[in-house]
Amino acid sequence: MKFLLIVILIIFEVSAILINQCYTSGSNCITFQTAQFQYSNSVQINSTSFPYLDGTSDTSSRSKLSELLGQLVLQKNVSIAALVIHAGDNNTIQWKISPNDDSEHPIEVKNSIEFAQNIDNSSVYCFDGSEFTEDPDRILIIPPEYQFFYTKTVSSISCLHSSLVVLPFVWDQLSRSGIRGASYFSYTNCTKDCVSIPISSSLVQLCPVDTKNVPQVKIDILNDFTIEMTDDLLGFTVKRVNKNLSFPMGIVDCSSFMESSNIFGDNAICLGDGENVAIKFGKNPNISVLQEMKTKLSAKSAFIKYSTNSVFPNFTVSHQSEIASCAKTAKFEVKQISGNGFLPLTFEWTVLNGTDDMKNLASKTNDRLLQVPRDYLSSQNTVIVKACNIAGKCTTSDFLITELVDDSFVFSVKIDGYEHETPTSFGLKLHANPNFQRCNDSLLPKDVQYEWQINGESKSTDDGIKLPAFRYGIEEYVNVTLIARYNGEKYYSSNESKTIHYVGLPLLVSLDCVQKQIGLDRDLTIYANANDQNEKNANLEYKWSCVLLNETLNDCEFNKVNWDRSYLYISAAKLKHNQNKSMNFTVNVTSGNSSDSSSCVVTVAPSNLPDVSFYRLAENKQNVNDYIRIQAVVQSSSSMINLTWEVVRDSNYGYFNISSILTNPTTIIENLPSDAQIAVSLTIPPASSEKFEWLGLLTGKTFVIRLWATDQNGASFSDLFLYTNSPPTLGKIDVSYDEPVIALETALKFSVGDGWNDDKEDLPLSYQFGFKTHFENNVTSEFWLTKSTVKSIQFYFSSAGDTTQNLTDACEQRIGHTALLKVCDRLGSCVTGESDIITVEKPSNTTVAVSYLMSLINDDVINANMISAIAKIHSLNQELCTNDFDHSLSDKVMLLLFDSLSQTNESSEYLEAIKAGNLLMPVVSSEILSSVMNVLSEYRKISGHFTSSSGTRAKRAVATATTEESTTLATTTKTYKATESEANDLLKVYDILIVKDKPVIDVYFLNINDFLTGFCVQLDESSDRIMSANGSGYTSIQRVSELNSNRSVSDLYQISLIDPVSGTLVTISNGQILYTVDILVTNYKPIYYYDCVIFNQHVGWDATLCESSEYAFTKHSNTFIRCNCSSPGIIGVFNVNAPTPDPLPDHNEISITMVIDVDVSSDDLAKLFIRIAQLSEVDVSRFVKISNKGNRTISATLRPPYKVGQKSNSYSIQAIARTIRYQKLLNVITVTSFSYQVVTRNLTGDSNARKITMSLYRSYLSQLGTDSDDIAKKWTQSIATAFQISEYRFKNAKIFFGIVFNFTITVAMSDEVQPLTADEIALMIQECSKYGELDFTISDEIVQVSQLQDNEIIKLVVITETNALMLALVIVLSAVLGFGTLLIGGAVIIKLKTDKLIEEERRRAILNEQFHHPPPEYGNSENSYNSEYTHRRVRQQNY
Repeated sequence: MKFLLIVILIIFEVSAILINQCYTSGSNCITFQTAQFQYSNSVQINSTSFPYLDGTSDTSSRSKLSELLGQLVLQKNVSIAALVIHAGDNNTIQWKISPNDDSEHPIEVKNSIEFAQNIDNSSVYCFDGSEFTEDPDRILIIPPEYQFFYTKTVSSISCLHSSLVVLPFVWDQLSRSGIRGASYFSYTNCTKDCVSIPISSSLVQLCPVDTKNVPQVKIDILNDFTIEMTDDLLGFTVKRVNKNLSFPMGIVDCSSFMESSNIFGDNAICLGDGENVAIKFGKNPNISVLQEMKTKLSAKSAFIKYSTNSVFPNFTVSHQSEIASCAKTAKFEVKQISGNGFLPLTFEWTVLNGTDDMKNLASKTNDRLLQVPRDYLSSQNTVIVKACNIAGKCTTSDFLITELVDDSFVFSVKIDGYEHETPTSFGLKLHANPNFQRCNDSLLPKDVQYEWQINGESKSTDDGIKLPAFRYGIEEYVNVTLIARYNGEKYYSSNESKTIHYVGLPLLVSLDCVQKQIGLDRDLTIYANANDQNEKNANLEYKWSCVLLNETLNDCEFNKVNWDRSYLYISAAKLKHNQNKSMNFTVNVTSGNSSDSSSCVVTVAPSNLPDVSFYRLAENKQNVNDYIRIQAVVQSSSSMINLTWEVVRDSNYGYFNISSILTNPTTIIENLPSDAQIAVSLTIPPASSEKFEWLGLLTGKTFVIRLWATDQNGASFSDLFLYTNSPPTLGKIDVSYDEPVIALETALKFSVGDGWNDDKEDLPLSYQFGFKTHFENNVTSEFWLTKSTVKSIQFYFSSAGDTTQNLTDACEQRIGHTALLKVCDRLGSCVTGESDIITVEKPSNTTVAVSYLMSLINDDVINANMISAIAKIHSLNQELCTNDFDHSLSDKVMLLLFDSLSQTNESSEYLEAIKAGNLLMPVVSSEILSSVMNVLSEYRKISGHFTSSSGTRAKRAVATATTEESTTLATTTKTYKATESEANDLLKVYDILIVKDKPVIDVYFLNINDFLTGFCVQLDESSDRIMSANGSGYTSIQRVSELNSNRSVSDLYQISLIDPVSGTLVTISNGQILYTVDILVTNYKPIYYYDCVIFNQHVGWDATLCESSEYAFTKHSNTFIRCNCSSPGIIGVFNVNAPTPDPLPDHNEISITMVIDVDVSSDDLAKLFIRIAQLSEVDVSRFVKISNKGNRTISATLRPPYKVGQKSNSYSIQAIARTIRYQKLLNVITVTSFSYQVVTRNLTGDSNARKITMSLYRSYLSQLGTDSDDIAKKWTQSIATAFQISEYRFKNAKIFFGIVFNFTITVAMSDEVQPLTADEIALMIQECSKYGELDFTISDEIVQVSQLQDNEIIKLVVITETNALMLALVIVLSAVLGFGTLLIGGAVIIKLKTDKLIEEERRRAILNEQFHHPPPEYGNSENSYNSEYTHRRVRQQNY
C-alpha cells in the first residue's frame, strides 16, 4: 500500500513558546526572533517529493525535506532548514532523517501537543502557540539536504498521532554560525552568547495518508491582516484578511489604528476604505528591513512585505575626473538620491583599479561619501558604488574614473540634463557645466567656447543644446559629445561623451465604459481613446470584436457594422435581438509594432430605460493633485430622472466614500422634455486643508466610477475606469555657495537634492529652477528659468537682509531670497520645493560688481542663453533700484529671446519666454514692447485658445428613419482648458502693456474671454471649485473710451454658453432672454442707477443686451443686481447716469405729499424724513414744515438747493421718489402715493429795486474793525452764490454800528436769461433768514441774523426820469444850498434808473452765460459711463 503526504501549513503564533527562548546543544546556544516568512498562495507538489510506502515494506521512501519546504515558500534561491517541534507517536510511526542514502537516525522529539479538535486526514488545521500546553523542551534542527522518511509500527495510522510538525527557516550564514549539522537542542536559560536566529511564525504539518485519497496541499493564511510596502516605498497598505475585523473608512488617526505609529514619520496619513488602510509616510520615517507591525484591532502581528515591483534606487555620483597636483583629496559623493522612499540606502564601494590602501578604505566605507587621500591614489583609479534600498533593490553606478595630473589647475566640463534611457516622446535640454579647479577651490571660468556633437556631427556652439521630442526612434542610440575650450592660465580643453538610449512607451487604449446597461431601444456607441506615446502623428488602426458572455462564448452576430474605426456604433434595431444578454466588446488598437486593447461589458435590458454614456477621459492617468472632472450624457424619455454617482466597491480596485466630496450624490431633475439629453459631471477635488475629511485620491490606483440613472421606466448605469497618478515626492534643494554671499558677485549653485521620487513609468523627471525675493509686509516676487532635465544651475542675487535697510523710496526693502525647484513627471504632474531664506550682503564696490555681472550677461548672450541673461538683469535691476538701465542690452536680450521662438511651435516654450520677458518689459524700449504683442498673438494661436477644428469626438445622435447611423463627426469650436498659472502669467504681461499705453485693449479682452471661458468648462455646479487669475494690479482695462473703471461696481464675469460634454461654444442670437445672473455689487445706493453691460468683441460694451433689475436685493448680507441677458460675453454692473428728470425751478420750494399705509407719531414722522434724506442723499435741513394731515397723509416742504453740493430740485424729487419705492421705510412704512408741486411766491409784480435792513442778534463792532465794508461785500457775495445770480445785483452794502446790515437789490438786468425780480430776491432772503440758511461769518465765526420782517424790505421807487443835465443841476443846487441829504438820496434814485450812467458797470457785471444744469447723457453716448452726478450743484465763485 502506498502512502502520500498531505502537506498542511499550520500557522499560529509561537511567540509565547520559542521567541526569545534559548536552547543549547553542547557549547552552542541559540535563541529565536520573529521574522517574516512568506508562503505561496497555491502550491502543486509532485508526489515523488513525499516519502511513500511501496506496499512491501513498512519503511517509506526517502525525500529531501529542504526541497519539499522550498516549494512552499515564496523565497527563491535560498536554503531552507527545518526545526522539528513534534514527530508523532512512536507507538504508531517513527520519523527518521539521514544525510545520505544508507544511514538513518530516528527523530526523538516528543513535545506535548494537544489539538483543539480531531484531525481528519482530509482536513487542514491552523494552530497558534496557545494550543501547546507547555514549552518545547527539546527541538531538532535539520539542515538542508537531509533526507527524511518514516517507519510504520501499526497497520493503520492517522494524522492525529503520526504528523511531523516542523518550522521552516532560512539557512544562512547567521544560522550556520550557531548550528553545526543536525543537532538536538534543549531548553536553557539565556546568556549573552546565544546566537539569535530569525524564524517563521507558522508551522508545517506533514501527515502520511492512504494513497487512495487525493493528495492535498493547502496553505491557510491565518494572519488577521497583511502589510505590503508600496512600489514607491513611500508608505504601505494594510489589507484585511480576517473578515471579522472592522477596518475603518476615511481618514484615520494613525495612532488609533496602528501600534508604534510614530515610526511612520511626522504627519503621516492613514486613509481607510473598509478593506484596506493606506499609510503614507510623513517626514523622517523610521522603518527597518524586518519590521513587525501590529494593529490595535488584533493581537496578531504581520511583517512588512515588499513588492517584486519595488522601485530601484536612482542616484548620481559627483567626482573629479582629474586630480590636481596640489589637491589633498579625491571625493566621490552620491547625490540626488531617489527610489529610497525617504529611508536610508546602504552603500558598498568597490575599487576596481587602485591601490590596496584605497581598496581597504573603500571596503570600510558604508555611507554616501568616499573621501580618498591623494597619497592613496594611483595614476588611474576606477571605482563603483552599489546602493540598495529597504526592499532589497540595488543599483550600481557606472565606472567612476579619476586620474592624477601634474598640474595645479584642472579644467573640466560635464553634460548636465543627460538621461541614459529616454522615451522618444520626451525632449531633452542639455547644458554644459564647466569647472576650473585650482587645488581644492572651484572657480567659474568665463569665455568658454563650446561645441556639441551629435553622433559625431557638430550641431551647436552654445552652452546648451536641445534634443526635441520625437526626433529619434525607438531603440536608437544617440551619442552626445561636448567639447569645451578655455583660455585661462594656459589653453585648456575638456570633453565628455554620453550615449542616450531612446526607448518606446506602451500604446494606451481606454474606452468610455467598463460596464454598462442599455435599453434595447437605444443605439449603442462606444468610443475608444488611443494614445501612441511614441509618435506625434501616429497611424492608429482599430479593430473591434464582440463575444457573448455565455457558456460557449460565441461571437456576437451583428450584420453591417463597421468594426474598423475609433468608435463602435450599433443601432437599436440590431441590439433588440440580444435582450437580457451580456456582450463583451473589445477594441484592439495597433500602431506600428505596438498594440493594446480595452473592453467594455454591455448588458441589453428592456426598452425605455434611460441611457448613460460617459465622455472618455483625455488622459490615461489623472493627477491626484488636480481637479478631475468626469462627464456623462444621460438620455431619458421621462419627465423626471434621478442621477446618482457611486464608487464601485471591489477588492480589485481602489475605493473612496463619494460623500466625502458630494454632500448629496443624488440629483433629481424634473420637467424634462421628451427624450431629453442631460449633461452631468462629477468633479473630484485634490486634497484640501479646508476639507479635513478629504485627503484626495490614492495614487497608483484604479477606481471604478458608476453613474446610475433612474426614471419611471427603470434604472440603468455605466462604469468608467479612473487611473490615478501623483506628482513626484517633495525632495530637497541643495544650495551651495561661498560665504559671505555678495550681491552680483557670488554665484549660488542650485542642485536637485535627495527625495524626488516617482513611479518608474512616469519617468524621466524634468526640473525648473527659480528663486523668490522676499520683501517687507509678506510681499514676494518670483523668477523662473525654463523647464528642462538639467539638474543644477547658478544664480546671482541682489542684496537682501539687514544690508537693505537704507534703500531709497524707489526700492522696496528686501528681506532675503529663497531657492525654488519645481519637479514634474513625464505626465505633467508637478511639485514645488523651497529652500531656507538666504541673506545677501551689498558689494563693497557696486560699480565693479555691476561690470562683472554685465560681462556674464554678455557671455549668456553669446551662448544664446537668454533666460539666464534675464535672470542676471533682473538681479541687477533689483540692486540698482532704478529703471535707468542700459536699455540697449535689455532690448537685445528681449529680441534674441523672441527670435529663438521662430525655431519652435511648442506653446510651453512660448509661455516660458513670455514669463521671462515679463521681467524685462519695464526696462525695454517702446519699440520692443510692440514685438511682445506679436508674440502674445502668436501664442494665442498655437496654444489653442481659439481653434476651429474637426472635432475629436464623434457627436452623439439618435438614429433617424432616413439613415440607420446618424453619428457624424461635427465641426466644432473646442474650448481651450486654461490653467490659472498661465492666465496669471499672461495677465501680468498685459497689465504692463496697458501701463505703457500700448494698443492691446481688444486682444486683452479676447484673452479675458479665452481664460474665463477656459475656466468655465472645468467647473461644475456641484463643485465648490473657484478658478481665478490676477495680473499686476489691474482688474479692468487701463483705457477704453466706453468704460470707466471707476464706475464699475462689480467684478467682471465671463458668461459662456458651452456644451458641457464636448466643450464647444453655443452661440444663440435670437434676441430672447437666455439666462439670468445675479451679480454682486459694492457700495450700492438705491438712488443710483445701474446697468448690466456686456462686452462683445465685435461691438464693445453694450447695455442693450441685458435688462437690469430696478433695485438690488440683499442675500446673506450681500447686495446683488439681477441681469436678464440675451447674449453671452464679459458682463459687469456699472453705475450709470440718472435719466433726465422733469425740470423744476431751483429758486422755489417744492411741496411734497405722501400717503403711507400706517399711522405714525410725530417722533416717527421726524425719523421718517431723516431716513428719506439719508437714502436720497438730500440734505435733511431742506425738509421743513413737516406735518401730519391725517388719514395717513403726510407732507413737507423741500427748500431750494441754496448750499454748494446740494442736488437740484429736479434730481432731489427724482431721488426721493426712487428712494421711497426701494424698501419699507423704518422697516414698517410703505409709501402708497407720492406727489409734489412747486410753491410760488406772492409777488407784487413791480419792477422796482429793494432796500434790505437786517438786524444782527448782537453787535459785532469790535470784530469788524476797519474791514466793515469788505465783510459787508463778502456777505452779499454769499447771497449771490447761494441764489446763483450776479453779485452786482447787490449795491451799497454797509454795516452800521456793528448790528445793522443794509444793502440794495437792483432791478433785473435786461440780458439775464431767466431774471429774478428784486421783489422775489428779497422774499428769498427773508425765507433764508427764517431757516438759518444765510452764510454770514466774521473771522470764521457764524453771524446770527434775526428773521427779516416785511417792514425791513423797502421798495425803492423812481420819482421822475432824469438825465445827465438833471444830475448836474442837482449837484450844483446841493453845493449852493448845502442840502447834503438831498444830494445822497437823489443821487441814489437817479443812479438806479439812469442807463447811460450804469451801462459800463452792467456790462462788467452781467454773466457771460446764465447758470443752468446740463442734462446728463445716457445711453450709448460717448460719456455715458464717464460722468459723475451732473445734477449736483457746482457753483462758480469768480465772475
